[in-house]
Amino acid sequence: MIIPSGKRKIPALVLSPRETPVHATGILWLHGGGYIAGMKEMVHMSRAVDLVKQFGAVVVSPGYRLAPLAPYPAAFDDCYAALLYLKAHAVELGVRDDQLMVGGESAGGGLCAAVCIRARDTGAVNIAFQMPLYPMLDDRDTESSRNNHGKVWNTRKNHFARIASGGLNSAQFSLGDDIESGTQFPEKSNDGKIRICFNGKAHQMLIGLQRLLIALKSIDDGLFGINV
Repeated sequence: MIIPSGKRKIPALVLSPRETPVHATGILWLHGGGYIAGMKEMVHMSRAVDLVKQFGAVVVSPGYRLAPLAPYPAAFDDCYAALLYLKAHAVELGVRDDQLMVGGESAGGGLCAAVCIRARDTGAVNIAFQMPLYPMLDDRDTESSRNNHGKVWNTRKNHFARIASGGLNSAQFSLGDDIESGTQFPEKSNDGKIRICFNGKAHQMLIGLQRLLIALKSIDDGLFGINV
């Protein structure tokens, strides 16, 4: 599939059930890779495959442009264009245009959040649900990421990706960090529950957004999910 994005065209993959879908849930799934790597084919190793097999959803995975050759807002614009395409071509894809979901992992999770905010602000698409999995939202280091020397992803690569991407950082939108207390999210309270702190700017960005499942991951605490 080829999707128009401004003056360009981007490739995309479509995953659908074996039987021809009718009024299925449409999902825009955005691959990870720190905004500097990755490919649309990564959807085959993602949670999106389970949504197709178990629930009969139709998934569109766009091959958005990558930094540093195409810095912000290239990937953002490509992903939003893919969302508009998904809605406009809902009938031929066999999905409901009023039951569209956006999801993604890592950088794809960050793009998921950004795309959903843009969809809310423009009113062009009424997103039913979003699933940003361990989203790459904030350019600030944490205790567990500051001296990370992992082979796949580490502090050095994280810093490079932030500079190369040229956007989607805390200066534009950050869901973490309570400015008054300096507490970053997520925070574990004494009773073991997870507390999320939102600053005033982030709180305003969340108003009017659809329900979401956000999965957060740290080196020390592993992976856990939060329904908002």
